Amino acid sequence: MTALLQQPKFKPYGYYTGADTAEDRKPLQDAVDEAIVDIRAMSDPLDKKVVLKRLSNLLNRTDMFATEDRDEVGRYAIRIWRALGFKEETRLFYMSDDKVLQQ
Repeated sequence: MTALLQQPKFKPYGYYTGADTAEDRKPLQDAVDEAIVDIRAMSDPLDKKVVLKRLSNLLNRTDMFATEDRDEVGRYAIRIWRALGFKEETRLFYMSDDKVLQQ
């Protein structure tokens, strides 16, 4: 989780061209980073339902951004989920987590 927290987010890579506008990058990164910090502060063992609720809140909080940026937030939600060691699907999306990550 520390690596996810420290990495710069919403920069161009692959087919993702980066945050839609320069002004969007910081609030998007802050939203993802705050979700990571909140989840890291949860007591062990982590409750999957509570983690999923926090990830769902992350998606809701960033719903007003451009589609590509919302998709990137979704990929971060899955990366966070998997970094915690969860193997099952998040079921946060209409397609599998692997397909979301491939987009």
